[in-house]
Order: sequence, then C-alpha cells, then structure tokens
Amino acid sequence: MNKYKYLYIIVFSIFLVGCSNEPMIRLSEENQAILESKRQASIEEAKKRENELASIENEASVNESTESSSQEEATSSVASEESVEDEALTIIDPSTWTQAADGTVWELSNFVPYQINQIRQFSTSSSRLTTYVDFTNEGQTAWQVREINQSQPKTHLIELQTNQITQVSLTESIRPFMNYLSTLTTQGQNQKILLQAPVTTETAWTNADGSTASITAMYDAIKINGQSYANVVEVTSADEKRYYGENQGLLLVLTDADSIVLETLADNVQIVVPYTVWLPNEDTDATTLLTQKEVDINWQTNSTAGSIMTQFFRNQNWLNDSVSINSVSLMENTVTVDFTAGVVAAMNSHPAKEQGVIPAIVATMADLFSVENVVLTVNGNGLLPDVLPYPTGGSWQVDPSWMTQTN
Repeated sequence: MNKYKYLYIIVFSIFLVGCSNEPMIRLSEENQAILESKRQASIEEAKKRENELASIENEASVNESTESSSQEEATSSVASEESVEDEALTIIDPSTWTQAADGTVWELSNFVPYQINQIRQFSTSSSRLTTYVDFTNEGQTAWQVREINQSQPKTHLIELQTNQITQVSLTESIRPFMNYLSTLTTQGQNQKILLQAPVTTETAWTNADGSTASITAMYDAIKINGQSYANVVEVTSADEKRYYGENQGLLLVLTDADSIVLETLADNVQIVVPYTVWLPNEDTDATTLLTQKEVDINWQTNSTAGSIMTQFFRNQNWLNDSVSINSVSLMENTVTVDFTAGVVAAMNSHPAKEQGVIPAIVATMADLFSVENVVLTVNGNGLLPDVLPYPTGGSWQVDPSWMTQTN
C-alpha cells in the first residue's frame, strides 16, 4: 500500500511565536476573519470526510463484536467533542485524486510557488508556518519570500528561469525590509531546483549538491481539506513529495517525519508584524527617557524600507505628513536614515521634542537592523538638531542612560 494513501494529520490551533529577529506575522481583523472562515469550512469538510471513512472502516470490520464496536464509537465521539475547538483533522487521500492523461504537458511558469501580496498559512502536525513575498523583480521572475515558523525564520529566494524554478534558502542574518534578490547571481552553488520543464511525468533533474528529484505524477484534480485544486504536479525526491497547483503554488509537502499542508491563503493583503521598539517616555512620573513597546509595522510586496519606516514614524508622530524618509540603507554595522527637509521641526512638534524623538529613533533603528551606529541625514547631509549636540563623526550610538534615567 502506498504510504501516502491515507494520511491523517492532527493540526493544533496555536499562535505563531516570534523570535528576537523576526516576530510573528499577524493579519488585520478583516483578513483574519476571511482566513478563519475558510479554515472553519475546511474543518467541517474534513470532519465530514472523516466520518465517511470511519463508516467505511466500520463496515469492513463487521466481524468484530457489537459491544467492542460500540465502545470504540463512544470513545471516538467523546474525543471528537472534546477536541473540536482545538484541533482540525486534515485528510489527504490520493486514491480519490484524478490522474491527468498520459503525455500531459503543462506550462512551467504557471507553477511558481508563491504570489505577491499573498499570505499563505500552512499547518504541520504540531504548528503553523506563514509565508509572504517581501520583494519581486520588475518582470516577476524572482521572489524574496519570508517564512515564519515555530523555530527558525527563513528567507527563500525563488527564481523562474527558462527551463526551471529554483530556490535558495539564505542562512545568514537577514535584516528586515532589505531586498536580497541581487544576491541570486552569486548563489548558484546553493540553488535547489523545485520544478523543471517539460512539466510532464518522468522529467528528472539533479541539484548542485548531487540530490535528485523528478515529476512522478500529474493530477487533473485533487482535494485537500475540502478544497479542490486543478492541475497539480507531484515532485518526488529522496526525503519528500511536494505538490504544486497551477496558479496556486505550493499546496502540500509530505515527508516520513511530518507534513506541511496549505490551510488558508489571503490575496491582495498587507502583512502586519509586531516589533518591539523604543518610544519617548511621556509619563510625567517616568524615571527613564525611553520605554519599550510592541508596535505593529505593516507593508506589502515591494515596499521599500524608506516607505515602511515613513509610515511607522508618522504613526508615532515623529514625522508629520509633509516629511518622509528618502531611504534606509545598510553598510556593515551602520544604518543610515535619510529624511526630507523639515524633519527637525516635525520632531520638535512631538511632546518629547527632539530630545526624546532622536534617542527613540536611534535605539529603535539599532535594534531593528542589529547595528551599533545610526546615521541621520537630510537629503544626504548630516541632520543638525536644534538642541542636541551633533554626534561625533555624524554617527549616533545608543546611550544606555536613555533606558535607565531621565535627562
């Protein structure tokens, strides 16, 4: 029997827990409601399918004693009632899927794994992971995808080439809001081929590390969690099977140890991520200049660091609508924030004035981008405060006294 013929995955409803560098992903209430509605529909369909399979299994075991059967049904019923709110049963039954006709060939470009401005939530046996495309190139042939999971957040670079779709998973420290697509040209030795043309059964390939994979099945239609998908490709390697849907992307990953199943997705949405930042302490009885707070930062595919930080700074009333950030750039251990004219006046309209706003900006940017030096400029020239002294060499560093005593 095919080891994937009947696969039952108990998916626990949990929250994504962020790490220090990449906090959890969160949706707006409206988008979360859409995903939750889809998830509940999938749960109901999966429970219906579970009951159908249980009925078939009961008929097959008709020789068992009535008493034993009744006890099992009672136990199953109680367990089901207790877990309805916390668990969902995902049923994957390839025996019900419709195979494509022999010789079928599909277009490679229709099977890219991810789409722009789309949040995809996947379930494993014990957690969830979420993906979002942070950047794509002008021709939409390359994508930078962030993956948030329970353990180590990852960044994947996906590229659609002439005859294949490749992926590079970056392992070095990834700074938020930075575009790494330009590094694709230097990552050839790390590339993994996800899918290769012609998209037809028995197409096979070898990766740079010597591992192999091939297209082992093609389906006209499949159903997962009550959701139907058309034109699905099965890619088999030594340790997993991956399923890609036409114009749907990655749907399912099956391994001996665990499985990853697409649970829900939302199109044309922004991503909302809570970050811990430093804000001026406006409490009149405060004992410190700055205080920490978790604040939502949101963006969409191809938002620049400058536009993201402009909106974030405005939300904190550090900038007004007439002032923006031209750019945010990284160079080794330094982040440079370049403002448009009028920034100092905007800072001094805040209740904490520049004496509180500048330290808050410096501390927040140093933490977000994991650097020691923060340079503030106005149209390329050093930012000159009205009251605070200009920093030596034009570079600000976090002063520990900002967090321990008032000025």
